[in-house]
Amino acid sequence: MKKVIVLFVVCCLSHLSFAQDLTRLEHSDIANRQFIETNNLKDFSRLATSADVGVAYIKQNQVKTYNKEKGIQLVRIKSNDLNYLDTNLNFASTIEMIVISISKPGFDIQSIDCSKFNQFKNLKYIYFVFQSNLIENKKLPKLNCVTDDIKQYYSNNRPI
Repeated sequence: MKKVIVLFVVCCLSHLSFAQDLTRLEHSDIANRQFIETNNLKDFSRLATSADVGVAYIKQNQVKTYNKEKGIQLVRIKSNDLNYLDTNLNFASTIEMIVISISKPGFDIQSIDCSKFNQFKNLKYIYFVFQSNLIENKKLPKLNCVTDDIKQYYSNNRPI
């Protein structure tokens, strides 16, 4: 009987780890120091908002980098350019956050090919920024093909 109970608990926990929703962030959350500290988002906030972070913008198969001398830690990319992440990026090993801007209504996060993230060995965060309010009250499932140590967030409109 103990084995059956243990098996049941393991199955439930496994199901929960795959069925979690994305965590929504509001613009006011990012600007609220107390919220950032309480929710352990200090590193997230630093990467997303600091002018001192090295950034790579990927747009239409071109990469523009800023603060490269500090090490590129952040990639900003539009959802229609995600295929470019298959390219061998010489700064991939230092990337900690990828911000994906989504402007297409009805974009399905689960359609993203997670193999595109394989080269980013230090990736800590994926941040989906929806450019429309079409998802205002919807719960969005996490991209279920990345490891649990990569935290996933989303917001409507671009707060940062």
